[in-house]
Amino acid sequence: MFGMGIYGAESSTKADQYVDSKTDRTPGKKRMLLMRMLNGKSYLCLDSNPKKYRRPPCTSSGCMRDNCVDMHDRFDSVVGDGPWLFREFVVYAVDQCYPSILSRMSECNLCVPSLPKTL
Repeated sequence: MFGMGIYGAESSTKADQYVDSKTDRTPGKKRMLLMRMLNGKSYLCLDSNPKKYRRPPCTSSGCMRDNCVDMHDRFDSVVGDGPWLFREFVVYAVDQCYPSILSRMSECNLCVPSLPKTL
């Protein structure tokens, strides 16, 4: 969505959306990497059809391109917070994040407590 970067989210549900196809869910255990991201100065993208960035865009209000040749500063990351259900955080350098926990999990509809039936 935001190009080649390292994606993070606030919700594990967002990560689960990328595990497999919506129409062909694979059963069994999944792995999720919990990581810390150093977002720094973030570019907030509210566009429903965002650009595919190769690196964070230029901070100059007249430019805002990732291929800027001027010597302007760049944002450190991109935050996608538009019409989507969950925010996404994207960094474009491996030294801006590090793994913290590797978790194994499985999807289980029975694990969700059901609401009491109304009389």
